[in-house]
Amino acid sequence: MEFELKELEERLYLGIRKMIPPDKMAEMMGPLYHRLYGYVGQKGIRPAGGALAIYYAEPAPDFDVECAVPVASVASDAEGDGEIKPGTLPAGKYIMTRYVGSYEGLRDAWDALMAETGRRNLSYRWPGWEEYLLGPDAESDPAKYETLLVSSVE
Repeated sequence: MEFELKELEERLYLGIRKMIPPDKMAEMMGPLYHRLYGYVGQKGIRPAGGALAIYYAEPAPDFDVECAVPVASVASDAEGDGEIKPGTLPAGKYIMTRYVGSYEGLRDAWDALMAETGRRNLSYRWPGWEEYLLGPDAESDPAKYETLLVSSVE
């Protein structure tokens, strides 16, 4: 795996934040993304990247995760709808890696990213996120899925 340290600009998104048990991630996240993309389409908003899963803390016992769609801007008529709310990923220093493979391997990829963070004498900060660059909507072979893992560091 290759790792990259980068300064990122802030990033706007529309998202739905939930507490999700680890064994229910796929079951619960799919419908949330479906709802988000339906809302974005209804409002005529073009996504500004792949779907995001933003993690706010280690699971204890559930994941505090926000399913999100990155957007270039949030117009006043698209400021959210009930559970769908606008948000911002802060600008700052991030370490990242691109993982290729099925979602079952993401835990190991995160462990490798955290180990690299330590090797560089950096400290992890929340939030961290996954950006789904190639997934089941465009690729039938899970071994070819591409996910960008991003961790805020200091």
